[in-house]
Amino acid sequence: MIGLLLVNLGTPASTSVGDVRRYLAEFLSDPRVIDLHPIARFLLLHLVILRTRPRRSAEQYRRIWTERGSPLLIHTRDLAAAAAERLGDGFAVAVGMRYGSPSIDAALGELEARGADAIVVLPLFPQYSSASWGSAAERVMTLAARRTVVPAL
Repeated sequence: MIGLLLVNLGTPASTSVGDVRRYLAEFLSDPRVIDLHPIARFLLLHLVILRTRPRRSAEQYRRIWTERGSPLLIHTRDLAAAAAERLGDGFAVAVGMRYGSPSIDAALGELEARGADAIVVLPLFPQYSSASWGSAAERVMTLAARRTVVPAL
């Protein structure tokens, strides 16, 4: 079976300040996103950004959130469902977010459980950048390499 892994950037689990803080901490801890010495990145993140940004960002997320949840996650899942229907038998489709949930690791596990031995990774980013697709590709490769049976990617 062939797996299709749709990869997107990610979203907080909810619009609560705590969930937004966790999401921003994961996202902004990535050295491909904030390209600073690890100590400088840690200090900037924990002494400045995570003290002020989560509350403001949570308010912005509340403005776009829907009854179904995060628009990014909703549209990504809808795309996955449409792709699975269009591809039919012989394909398994899963969604993995680089940051947040559902994680890339969970998506790889889902595809493995459904019998995928080869996986096509499709980034849903509008362009290539090291901070987006570069980080996601690195994460996919790292997580796939840790599996007992490494799928063809």
